[in-house]
Amino acid sequence: MDSLSLPAPSLEPLAGSRRWPWVRDFTFVGGVTGFMAPYSVIRDVGYASLTGLGGAASGAVLGVFSAWLLTGFGRRWPKLVFLPVGLVLGALWGMAAAAPTALTSMRNLLVLSLLFAGVAGALQLGWFWLSYCYRRVNRRSTFPVVLLASLLGGGLGWAGFAALALLH
Repeated sequence: MDSLSLPAPSLEPLAGSRRWPWVRDFTFVGGVTGFMAPYSVIRDVGYASLTGLGGAASGAVLGVFSAWLLTGFGRRWPKLVFLPVGLVLGALWGMAAAAPTALTSMRNLLVLSLLFAGVAGALQLGWFWLSYCYRRVNRRSTFPVVLLASLLGGGLGWAGFAALALLH
């Protein structure tokens, strides 16, 4: 009797330069969004710089994960699966970006920061991940979606603020 198992993803696409564009672009979008989203709302350079660094670092990790997933067995998944996965990963990405703010004098707002960043990250990655991955896997230029995600970074602070205000 044959066992049912998924084929192991190939690690070949992660070798060398194939992983680099994913890491570069997710790091850039994470850093810009991580800085601009809180800065547009609270205008604190130190706080926004920490979230920018957190967004860049977690973006690099997300870039490696996305490259691994989308060049392996995840490539065969139905495209609609990536919408909820993108929202969840985006919320985690945003919260990872806000985590370094625990080191600031505003650490008493950490829970609120994690909520805002989670909403902003879910909004950003919810649309960005699907469109970026589609373009990257199909060997199209990712510059337009990276640019658009970076430009939308400042508005995400206000979008997170508005989303939480609607829930309260």
